[in-house]
Amino acid sequence: MGSTVPQHVSTMPRQLQRLWAGAILGASPGKTMRPDTLRLAKLPAQTVFSALTALLLSASMLAAHGQTQALPDAAPAPLYVAFGQQDGIRRLADDFVRRLSTDARTAPFFKESNLKRVREKIAEQLCQVVGGGCVYTGDSMKEVHKGQGIQKSDFNAVVEILQDTMDQQGIAFQDQNKLLAKLAPMYRDMVESPKPQGPKPAAR
Repeated sequence: MGSTVPQHVSTMPRQLQRLWAGAILGASPGKTMRPDTLRLAKLPAQTVFSALTALLLSASMLAAHGQTQALPDAAPAPLYVAFGQQDGIRRLADDFVRRLSTDARTAPFFKESNLKRVREKIAEQLCQVVGGGCVYTGDSMKEVHKGQGIQKSDFNAVVEILQDTMDQQGIAFQDQNKLLAKLAPMYRDMVESPKPQGPKPAAR
């Protein structure tokens, strides 16, 4: 009376189970067979040895094939590449913050800021926006700029400084525009509505 399929075979991947069935029992490798229903025939030891050798060779070829068919890493986002990837973004953030903290129009907003942290968070944010796979971990734009009294003219100054910084870094004009378009929605979180002025006193 035959024995059931060995435990080590029943736990093999389905591809190897089929190869085993074909080598031992003469079944077609392309035919689906339940390993727990197979029975070993009383075969000569040399036949079993040859079949196991073929199985091991097949397993090696399958493993090698799997390695050569591995999917390549996804190509980085074009805009991320245009900005020089991590090194380029870090240089851009460093120069941008240096300019913001020294330009007379924007320096007052950074007087009490931790510039090292500002550089780190701007680099994270830029990397995320251009598709570099980073995750911005800072506070929301609304929270960061709350109560600072930033007006439209201040925002425009920041944009101008960013454009000058990108020019200095050699970033192409069309790529600059792509970044600015992605950053534009931040306007409503950074700029505060002007306080309404009271009624003018009546003329006497």
